[in-house]
Amino acid sequence: MNIDIVIATSKNIESSHFSICYTIRSILCQSINPVNIFIVLNGGIDKEKSKDILIEKFGKLIRIIETESNDENISKARNMGAGKGCSDIIIFLDDDVVLGNNYILEKIKKKMEYNDFLCGAKRFWSDHSWYLSCDYSFPINHICRILKNQSILPLSIERASGRRSYHDYSFIGHCGAIKRRVFEQLNGFDELYKGWLYQDTDLMMRLCVNKFNYELLSDSDIYIYHLSHPVDKEKYRTVNEKIFLNKQKELEIKFYLNHFFGIFSHQEKYLGVIEKLKNK
Repeated sequence: MNIDIVIATSKNIESSHFSICYTIRSILCQSINPVNIFIVLNGGIDKEKSKDILIEKFGKLIRIIETESNDENISKARNMGAGKGCSDIIIFLDDDVVLGNNYILEKIKKKMEYNDFLCGAKRFWSDHSWYLSCDYSFPINHICRILKNQSILPLSIERASGRRSYHDYSFIGHCGAIKRRVFEQLNGFDELYKGWLYQDTDLMMRLCVNKFNYELLSDSDIYIYHLSHPVDKEKYRTVNEKIFLNKQKELEIKFYLNHFFGIFSHQEKYLGVIEKLKNK
């Protein structure tokens, strides 16, 4: 099985630390190579400037795709990137992710022989000033050692519920893999969602509803570094949450994201990932 990698990017490419370039470098040092690395330039950026930066650093090692619109719909960007390839496996990465070691693609490829999709890598968070220590001229393995010493695996507890936080793990768009035939069968990410937020959760829900096999990457000690940066997600939260809740009503289910990652509170340990609500 071959691998295509899709990375949708917007404002990070233009920032002073251009985190996506660290993401690409962590891919290029893997023990096996993907067939394609698609970089999808999303809305809200100077696309010509971004192309110049990426071509200067990586040349023909990557394939750059431009979205037609100026909006920040990450679902459209990811779907467009996925549609340009033909490999059996599609891996989605965010533009602020560094793969933790050189064998992650090899491990994912092996696991995809027996699974339809994968996500849930351990997610180490850097602080916002990570780029002050990680000079771009350093070898990527040295950068990973610096990130290892300066990042944390939160193991967070949500105060309102007492549950572990699912943000300690990667969602399918942040760092996940899916078989192309499965992705096409479900028509990819739902483009009704505005900007970002909930489109990852939506795809994971539909994969579970259709009973596709999955495994958590954290079970194989696959981990990533999240290169933290300030971001305002609130402008999309309300509208996207409404879309997601309405879709659950249409499916007559409740999707427990915290149960997807295997984190159970003692009150709800009897519930699965999907709870059927019909006839209740």
